[in-house]
Amino acid sequence: FAVFPALYILGKLPVVGGPFEWVQRVFMDFLVNTLGDQHANTMNVIARAGTTTVVLDALQPWLDPTHPDYIRMQSVTVVAHSGGGVVAYFGMTSPEMHRWLQDDRRFGTAVTLFTVGSGVNAAFTMTSKHPMWDQRFPDAVRWIDLWARYDPVPHGPPSEALTAKVRGADGHFETVRVVNRDTPFADHSTYWTNHEEVVSRFVYEIAGRPQGNSTDPFEATKAAAVNEALFNSAKRRRNVGFAMLLQLGMVGA
Repeated sequence: FAVFPALYILGKLPVVGGPFEWVQRVFMDFLVNTLGDQHANTMNVIARAGTTTVVLDALQPWLDPTHPDYIRMQSVTVVAHSGGGVVAYFGMTSPEMHRWLQDDRRFGTAVTLFTVGSGVNAAFTMTSKHPMWDQRFPDAVRWIDLWARYDPVPHGPPSEALTAKVRGADGHFETVRVVNRDTPFADHSTYWTNHEEVVSRFVYEIAGRPQGNSTDPFEATKAAAVNEALFNSAKRRRNVGFAMLLQLGMVGA
């Protein structure tokens, strides 16, 4: 608790105060915009309800057949990064979502949730005995979790205790380790440039899971593009490993 007053005082010093003021501002932004958001969305019922409403409002026209603007979709894919994974969990396990997907079953909309570098693990660790974790995903929702091994936010795949509570045995769950930059300083923010292992999976779900043996040429082309990207993931991993060895060699020199 002494860090903030110290940084504030040092930041007001002439000449040398500028760097300390910058450190204080960056540190505060980090706490408020990352850990602060995560804590509020997990622990504060008002913040949790507010963010859940945003998710439901965005998805309702595509999933609620009784909505006046309902549009029947072949697939609906939700991508939630970092603390957004907690927000998406509350939205996708809400009573409204269960009701919509029950009503939508006759239309067969494919619904997928991607949690990417997700904060769900941290939230569950903080509050594992809270009743909010009794909310389960509808069976119709495919949950795919992507994480990088040096990403400090998820700190690995979702725990078995978490998945047992919120997923159960009836719905689809998949956890995939991807290789971004293999460094704790960049892994959390570079999922979006990992076209081979991350973006290609988004495309596959958004495109309705195209099959390579389809008689539709466009469908087959989409499937071939996704398969090619996934095939190139091994090459990407080798390149990332080589780059890390090169950087370590330069540091050692």
